Order: sequence, then C-alpha cells, then structure tokens
Amino acid sequence: MAPVAILAYAIYLGLKLSQGYLSHEKYKILAEERIALLEEEVQEWRAKQSALRTIRDSKVGEDARNEEAEPQAGGQSKRWWSFSLL
Repeated sequence: MAPVAILAYAIYLGLKLSQGYLSHEKYKILAEERIALLEEEVQEWRAKQSALRTIRDSKVGEDARNEEAEPQAGGQSKRWWSFSLL
C-alpha cells in the first residue's frame, strides 16, 4: 500500500509542477504581448511628438523671420507688458 501512495504522490507532484510551469509560460507570453503593444504605443507617441516639434520649430523660425522683416514702429521691440519703463 505504501509504494502505491508514494507513486501516486510522485505523479501528483509532477503534474502540479507541470501545471505551474505551463501557467508561468502563459503569463510570460501574455506579458510579452502587452509589452510589445506598449512599445508600439510609445513609438507612436514619439512620432507624434517629433512631428509636433518640427511643426513648432518651423513656426518659430517663421515668426523670427517675420519680426526681422517687419521692424516695430519707433525701433522698439515687442514686449509682453503694456507699460514702458524707459
């Protein structure tokens, strides 16, 4: 009777070990898929950000060229405040 119980227990432990290994593999596969999706999302965000940055930089360059082409009246520069200290 004891050898049958030991054999059954060994089979049970083997099956539990296999089940644990397979569930861990499934978790790793799902995690890798999630990581791939997040990496794609990060790449999309970076592409959008770089596109916006180039648009903003080109607008800043145009504004600088426009200010050079159209000087302010009286030779004063454009200020963000409405009063003059000098």
